[in-house]
Amino acid sequence: MPKKAQAAMEFLMTYGWAIMVVLVVIGALVYFDVLNPANFLSESCVLTMPLNCGDYSVRNGAIGLDIANSGGRAVEITSVSITGDALAGVCSVALGAAVSIDSGESAPFTVTDAVNCAKVATGRDKNKYAVSVSYNYAGSTYTHTSTGKVFAKVEA
Repeated sequence: MPKKAQAAMEFLMTYGWAIMVVLVVIGALVYFDVLNPANFLSESCVLTMPLNCGDYSVRNGAIGLDIANSGGRAVEITSVSITGDALAGVCSVALGAAVSIDSGESAPFTVTDAVNCAKVATGRDKNKYAVSVSYNYAGSTYTHTSTGKVFAKVEA
């Protein structure tokens, strides 16, 4: 009986060490952010209708959006703000007056804020940003909000 117990113990110890090595390797890959799914996803910028992203750029301290109007009538953009785990706060565009975008047209917006946007790309979810665009239909008194996501890596 002792021979069988010794064989079983050696079997368990060998596989135990192998499993422990595999777990340490997986832990190291997760720690060094190699297994982060964000590293494998493509970049995108999506807003809810009637607005959409024509183009976008994320740089340290500035996020640029080219907002297009795909609705049937003109809209007036009253504010653009961006939040995210990597940001120190809410970054917003200081609009002196509402920016009007006709149907089928687009307008560029650059969100820069030296205090709040200076920490772009420092958090764990450094590639994800939540976008909120407030707008009015031309001639309307009600304010609507188009929300979306920007998933992009910081450009040099």
